[in-house]
Amino acid sequence: MNAAGLTLQAGFALTGVMTTLLGPLLPALIARWSLTDAQAGRLFAAQFFASTLGAASQGWIVSRLRPSWCLALSYAAMAGAAATLASGSFAAAVARVALYGFALGISNPTANLAAARSAPGRETAALNLLNMCWCAGAVAAPVALSVLLKSQPLPRVLAELAGLLAAAAVLALVFPIAVPLARDTSPASATQSGAEGAAPFRAPQPGVARAGDEAAAALRVAAFLFVYVGIENTVSGWIPAFGSRVLRLPVGAATLALALFWTSLMAARGYLAFGRRIPRAPVLLRASIGSALAGTAALSFSGGPVLLAGGAILAGAGLGPVFPGVVAIHTGRRSAARTLGLVMACAGLGGAALPWLAGVLSSLAADQRATMWTGVAATLVLAALLRAVVTLSASRDSAHRAASPGL
Repeated sequence: MNAAGLTLQAGFALTGVMTTLLGPLLPALIARWSLTDAQAGRLFAAQFFASTLGAASQGWIVSRLRPSWCLALSYAAMAGAAATLASGSFAAAVARVALYGFALGISNPTANLAAARSAPGRETAALNLLNMCWCAGAVAAPVALSVLLKSQPLPRVLAELAGLLAAAAVLALVFPIAVPLARDTSPASATQSGAEGAAPFRAPQPGVARAGDEAAAALRVAAFLFVYVGIENTVSGWIPAFGSRVLRLPVGAATLALALFWTSLMAARGYLAFGRRIPRAPVLLRASIGSALAGTAALSFSGGPVLLAGGAILAGAGLGPVFPGVVAIHTGRRSAARTLGLVMACAGLGGAALPWLAGVLSSLAADQRATMWTGVAATLVLAALLRAVVTLSASRDSAHRAASPGL
């Protein structure tokens, strides 16, 4: 792997840190400004809405700037926001959270598209590796920050994080991504990957698909990822509360189930990034969603720590391959550079809507198992939507074979 690829993965690990930053910092921020829970909630709202706006505008931005500049400016904005987050008033902090949220909205689809376009014929492996790095950052951030905050003041910890982000911004320019994201990828450049064992995700020749077809395809992927990210956030967000309140487990045991969920999700992506024999995309996605359904069902029926841990592992392992696999399907299409930001924005909306819905249903039913049942129901919806996404992959490969019969 070249230096540009390593830089991309390291930067994406930092975006995982920034995405989950508010959770471990929230107690310190509440104490700093004597916030109520309602006021603290504004920070999450600011990050979410700004990230959605950034993702929606990513297609316009990447068509005008080189991808390395998009990433460098995003990392620089995150660095500035992190360095000054704990200074000034609470209103200023909300604005800084919105700033790094907007930067996350730009950097996430840009990095995913860059990884896919940089590995023709191995998009699935490249995207699994990239998103495994994101998971590593998201998992490490709460642990690292909690340890650092015990021995260092909050402004110093944030300054150190800002330094890492600033370094990532510089490295993104020193080792630029060579693939132009806004230009169509030629199918002739994509070759079958024998090590991956899967049909490559190739882009069709210009003119193969009409604009309406591309818009419909993007809408299918957006709907699928809306539900997927909602499931991931619902399961990960409610496991600790479910374990401690419903199963009466110690907080440490309930948190361990969450750690097992993220670890198995990261391990699944790691295997798909480095494994030698990977199933074809339709087979892999169906098996993954089957595992996720079994895992969410086990969580819903769990009556103790063993089934809770087993359900968390199954759900994480099943969900792990889904996001990179579907993004790989979409990034092979002609319209990916224009539509991926909007697709990611829809995914973010799902990540906010479904966990909220799980809480509402739990309150209405007066049964906290409803939070896990929401995950089961959403996984069934995901299975129903899978056929439309798999059809996109099959129709694109057919178009490629028709355009290039010699391959």
